[in-house]
Amino acid sequence: MRSHTHLLLFVLLIVFAFFGVLFPLTNTDIWWHLAAGRSLLQDGSFLASDPFSLSSANQPWINLHWFFQASAYLAWTVGGHAALVIGKCILFTAGIVILLKASETKVAEECGNDTAAMRPVGIAILALIILAGRHLVFARPVVFTLAYMSLFFFLLARFSKNKKPGPLLGLIVVQIFWANTQALFPLGPVILGCFLAGEGAATLATKMRIPGFLGRLDGKALAMLAASLFLVSAASLLTPYGWETLKIPFQLFGRIEPGMGKLFTWNVSENIPPWALERMGPGPVTVFKWIGLAAAASFLLNLKRISLSRLFVFLAMLIPALMANRNILLFYWAAAYVSLVNVGCALCKKSTDSPSRLSARLIRNPLLSIGMVFLLALPLGFTLYQEGPISKPSPFRVPTEAVHVINELPGDVRLFNSVRYGGYLIWNLYPQAKPYIDGRLVLRSEAQFSEYLQALDSPETFDRLDAQFDFTAALLPVTKPDRYQNLIAYLVGHPRWHLVFTDGTETLFLKESQAPYEALDLSSPSVVDKIVTAIISRFAQAGQAREQSLIHLGLLLNLAGQPGQAENVLTPLKSRGAKNLLARTLTLNQKPLEARALASDLLRSDPEDIDSLVLLTWIAYNLGNFEEALDHAKSALRINPHSLEAKRILRDLQNRQ
Repeated sequence: MRSHTHLLLFVLLIVFAFFGVLFPLTNTDIWWHLAAGRSLLQDGSFLASDPFSLSSANQPWINLHWFFQASAYLAWTVGGHAALVIGKCILFTAGIVILLKASETKVAEECGNDTAAMRPVGIAILALIILAGRHLVFARPVVFTLAYMSLFFFLLARFSKNKKPGPLLGLIVVQIFWANTQALFPLGPVILGCFLAGEGAATLATKMRIPGFLGRLDGKALAMLAASLFLVSAASLLTPYGWETLKIPFQLFGRIEPGMGKLFTWNVSENIPPWALERMGPGPVTVFKWIGLAAAASFLLNLKRISLSRLFVFLAMLIPALMANRNILLFYWAAAYVSLVNVGCALCKKSTDSPSRLSARLIRNPLLSIGMVFLLALPLGFTLYQEGPISKPSPFRVPTEAVHVINELPGDVRLFNSVRYGGYLIWNLYPQAKPYIDGRLVLRSEAQFSEYLQALDSPETFDRLDAQFDFTAALLPVTKPDRYQNLIAYLVGHPRWHLVFTDGTETLFLKESQAPYEALDLSSPSVVDKIVTAIISRFAQAGQAREQSLIHLGLLLNLAGQPGQAENVLTPLKSRGAKNLLARTLTLNQKPLEARALASDLLRSDPEDIDSLVLLTWIAYNLGNFEEALDHAKSALRINPHSLEAKRILRDLQNRQ
């Protein structure tokens, strides 16, 4: 009976892991990976320089991702978008299963007991980790890295159990694949080094009669580990790039220093430290500290037998996670393994010492774990329902509509573009069109990236960049992120640039008479109606996406100096986001009293609506009601102490006093 229950638990874990990371393609780097994989498999040679973009044209490119890229392209040829998503889910699920087996093997080695007692709580822990980290599991090389980490944990556990060299030889094979998949391959030697250092220190402590540390390896086994560390490190060089392979990990790590002045830290969302993201508002990263604390607390369950190797792995993964939120997923993976083994060892010990203890019996009860998995499946199922089909990219992430227009342009196209659009443009338009920039920021110098950001933040500098690269087109998103809005407003009024296409979210500008398209006159109701009709038709079966697209159009019309047109688009919409933007639009349309009434209604239904509070602050300020503005600003800052708008108004008000 127990075996059937544990089999059910195992199946539940597999299903939960697979569907836990099943969502449409949202990351934008997958597209340049696909383009590189296509180039490799069609041309039969490794890329040594960048053929794809303008700002890094022909620059040396150490493309360590080639194995992932070839695998992704083969998956694409089989089943397109869906195959990429399903392949990611399968690989992630395999990594979860190996992680569970690694922890059970380690518990069996340390405790010498049947690990059945830990299976229920182990699956519950993994389900929590899956749900916490699902938003970070993209179709990217990191999914391979998770599987490689699991294999390292499993092979090291096998070596600890039988003290034979076979598992260590397996580490070398895994490392070769890792070095040809992602620049995170140094994690292999790091994990192995933590294991060697921890076991060595524990063995030394035992010889010195220092109690409290777990060390089970003798001198011969430690020597084998040291030799394998050397061989695994050497295996990292078995790539098409040889010694140059070592450059990329150090270069990438050097760009995530959390200093306030670091260009690549604070201007790349994935590199922002988690503590800084949490200050910007609540979100999935909020759970990071609780998972870290829970994993750290798991060491307290075995105070008399602390494993230094696991403690070193925990700390080695915690440090990069604190430096950049892109590393949180790696930390979750290590924290899951550490917690599983620590909890498993404690349960096996209790099953021997006090089998009748109620708390231990409850934790080991499979029904409790099954109930938790089903409980976690409820929010997961609701999220899956909202995320849409996996057969196409998530809406608004990539310029799916504008590429059709660019494809019809005559001659070669030189594009200034959003960095997130670059990979998709390479995948769909190369070699006819080349973007200025894409997600391979490792190919860009600090000066190049700074010049790009300056063109967004100070659009008057865009002309200088245009003179250097002679762009024929510019493709920019209205929002997500909002940083392109200044440049969009600038190009709308530029005498040499003309808006020729928009779907509300994507904006395509052409220089002078470069194409057979007429400029869109956003002051014309018929032009705006045509755009609205196209949006409604495109999202006929997706009401939420349709609403969001119309909100984007309203925002674009405001940027173009057409608040009257924006008001017409936004007024029929029902969502809170649309009403917030409508209230702002009314202020632009010289209707402050209507805007105040709408914002006040929104605030009454949600007293912590920061957008409405900030808008009411602006309205009161512009109407000369400075005391009211001060009250609203203080209320806004109590809710969000980091609101830049509220801070700016408060500073102006304080200067008046």
